[in-house]
This record gives sequence, C-alpha cells and structure tokens, in this order.
Amino acid sequence: MAEMTVGKAIRMPCMRRGLVKYPDETVLVSQASLEQMAQSAHGIPVTIEHPHIPIDSESLKEIQVVGRVAKFDYDMPNDLWMAEFIVDDDEAVKLLQSGWGVSTAWYGNEYTGGGTYNNVPYERELVQGKYEHLAIVKNPRYEMAIDPVFLNSKDSMPCKSSNDKCNIVINSKPNAIGGKSMFAKIWRTTREEVKANENEELVLELEHGQVPLSQIVDELKEHRAKAQEAEAEMAPESEKRILNDDDEVEVDGQKMKVSALRSEYMNMKNAMKKAEDESEGSRHLNPDENEAMCDENETGKLEASSKNEAVEEKEEKEEKKENDKREDDAVARFNSLKSAYENGIGIEIESEFLSTRERVEMGRARYGSTK
Repeated sequence: MAEMTVGKAIRMPCMRRGLVKYPDETVLVSQASLEQMAQSAHGIPVTIEHPHIPIDSESLKEIQVVGRVAKFDYDMPNDLWMAEFIVDDDEAVKLLQSGWGVSTAWYGNEYTGGGTYNNVPYERELVQGKYEHLAIVKNPRYEMAIDPVFLNSKDSMPCKSSNDKCNIVINSKPNAIGGKSMFAKIWRTTREEVKANENEELVLELEHGQVPLSQIVDELKEHRAKAQEAEAEMAPESEKRILNDDDEVEVDGQKMKVSALRSEYMNMKNAMKKAEDESEGSRHLNPDENEAMCDENETGKLEASSKNEAVEEKEEKEEKKENDKREDDAVARFNSLKSAYENGIGIEIESEFLSTRERVEMGRARYGSTK
C-alpha cells in the first residue's frame, strides 16, 4: 500500500503596510486595513503563479490549487505580516526551496480619498478589502517574501540548492535592496480588481513616518562616505608615511620612483606658473631678482648723485674763474685810467662796455677837474 502524502507546513512573510504602486494609481495600504483583511486570508487557495481568471467555485475546477492558508498574523518585531499555509504538491515545495517567494492577491471593497504619505502622493487609501489567493511566484512584489520555514520538517539545516534533500530554510528578514515596482491585476466583472503584491515598493516605518528603503540606503552610503573622508582628514601625522626617493609608486599603470615623480610634478607646476604669468602679461620676480634690481637702482642713484656733484663743482670753478677775470680786467682798466690821468696820455679802450665810474675818470683825464 502506498504511503500517504503529508503536506508541508510553511511559514513565510508576505505583506507589509505602505504605498502600493499600480500602473494607473498609487494606493496606501495602512496597518489598520491589513488588520481588517487578515481574517479573510484564512483558508484561501495557494496557487503556482497568479491565475488569470477570477477565483470562484466554478473556476476552482480549472485552477491548480496546491494548498491552503491556515493562518495569517502580524510579526511585530519584524513589522511583517506572516502567512502559514499547507502545500501538498512536490513541484510547489521544490519551487519554494529553489528561491521562489509568495504574493498575495486581494481586492478592495472600500476606499477613501488620496493625500500624501511620507511626502509621497497617492490617489486613494484602502479601507476594507479581502484576500483571494496566495500565489507562489518567482519574483514577488515584496522582496522579503522569500525564505520559507518548513515547520514540520525533520531536517534542521537550511537548503543550499534545489538538489538538497533538506527542507528547512531558517530566518526570514527583509532584503535591504530596493527594486522597480512590478504588479499584476486580475479583473472581475462583479467586484473591483484583484491586486497582487509582486515587487511592491519597499518602505521602512520610522518615528516620523515611512521612508522608501532605496532612499535610506542611498543616504546611509553617502553618510558613510563622508565619514570616511572626514576620518582620513583627521588622521594624525604619525599615521602618514613620507615616501623616500627610492620608493616606487604606480602612475597610469606604470611604476616610477618618487624622485622622478617629484621632478616631473615640479616641472609641471613651474610650466603652469610660467604660462599663467605670461597670459597675464606680467612677470613676477623672485626674491633674488628683486634684490638685484634694488641694488641696480641704488647704484644708479649713487652714480647720478656723483655726476651731479662733479658738474656743480666744475660750474663753480668756471664761475669763479670768470669772476676773477672780471676783477682782473677792472683793475687793469682802472690802472690804465689812473696812468692817463697822471701822465696826460691817451689810452686804448679794449672793452666796448665802460662803467659809469670809468667814464667819469676818462672825462677828468681829458678835460680836467671842475674843481
């Protein structure tokens, strides 16, 4: 007699509160709405992939049902809604062991108006809804909806691959990786569309509200990078090693000694400095050139001063010589006039210019005194 097949009891995360983006709208699913919907998940069918037709008593004859949900509860420490379900299909168990996850499908009965949640706008908020089925899918909307725990397995080691005989996968934590939102819709004619939560946008509940996980990861990376830069700048000098000329460093894939690197770097800086000076149309002198120019200026001033003194001295000598000559001429003329007066002889005047005194003396010599 063939042994009876025993279904696998499985527990794994499948839902979380937050914004859900669909092709034509963004919906807010609050914790209150999830609490209201939880009871409706008990007993819903488990399928492989989402069926493309509404599930009812008639369509169940055409849909492959591989299990049923037995429990749906909230895991407060991880802020996740967990599903416990029984699977009695080998293919479904192997898919879960190989890394597939789960995705809930639900439809809304009542909504309220839109608004903003954590500064993200949404079109409407779910107030009441109902779960329809739980699907085993390759790419679940919630990335944390993987890693099933097989509650009634005899093995205790987590499966490493689909070929392993063990059935247990331990630990169920959200992945810290954001992804592009993927979604599926199942349309009904008698009630609102069923929404499957595959690849839902991940958010994290914080004290001031919900924040997209991708934003948290980006900000954390940026903060760590800035912290590393600040730590590097604050490093004490003792931790910095000064390179020797014989040390080798790699530049553009080629090794070169520090001495050659220093020389090339200084040549580059000097060339850049020279080009900058030429572009400005001015030449900046170094201290030695400044000192040389100052010496040259002082020398020029001394030479000019000496030259001026020599000229002044020469002019003074020429002026004195000319004055002496004038005095000698005046004395000679006076002596000539005196001799003519005393001896009564004529004199020959060499100079065209005679002073008043000289003219008086000449008159006396010629015509005698009036007294």
